[in-house]
Amino acid sequence: MWPILFKEIKTVFNDLIGFLVIGLFLLFNTLFLWVLDSSFNILQAGFADLTLFFELAPWLLLLVIPALSMRSFAEEIKNGTLEILLSKPLSISAVVFGKFLGVFCVALLALLPTLSYIYLLHILLPEAAIVDWGMLVGGYLGLLLFISMLAALGIYMSSVTSQQTTAFLLSIFVGFAQFYLWGQLAAWIPSFFWHEWVASLGIQAHYSSLSRGVLLPGDICYFLASTLILLLLTQYRIKKLQAQ
Repeated sequence: MWPILFKEIKTVFNDLIGFLVIGLFLLFNTLFLWVLDSSFNILQAGFADLTLFFELAPWLLLLVIPALSMRSFAEEIKNGTLEILLSKPLSISAVVFGKFLGVFCVALLALLPTLSYIYLLHILLPEAAIVDWGMLVGGYLGLLLFISMLAALGIYMSSVTSQQTTAFLLSIFVGFAQFYLWGQLAAWIPSFFWHEWVASLGIQAHYSSLSRGVLLPGDICYFLASTLILLLLTQYRIKKLQAQ
């Protein structure tokens, strides 16, 4: 697993994709949160916390994670190197998990510089005010779980096609639908029970609770279970490719 992980990280940064993706993620976050006259601008919001960052980041990650994961298996399938990879003394689960961790770690590197926003937030707060650490911990935990689920989705989509562009577009479409459309569908349901049930199928209902600092076991289990299911589906797909 570890050789796969290091290989994936090295590959991402060798052709500058990693630097470009991380740079654009940080650039757009900084512009929308601190510079541009937008609804996400913290300086114009009238309250000093990172709520707007936790609202903005998932939308950017819906593009960032597919860009990082699209080549995971698609490139191996296209170049015919998947057979060579699977012939090595590594289990399929180790290969899948190594590639998943590679995408997750690069995305984590993109997220780490945003911790500087906490320092900027501290500067903005009045002297007697304190930082809401519960909201910050919940928000960053929510982003980590969101990244893990999107990374698992991305490598699964990369395993079903030999075209990186197709894997990229599929990941964006399914990720967007899972994040946004369930909530929109639930809004049309008059029954409170069914409204809540349908909304709970989507990512947004679970992420929004975490981003407010409300750490419910059900929300955490939703992300962990979804990530595990997607990794198992990827493993099943690779086994089918190996058998062909």
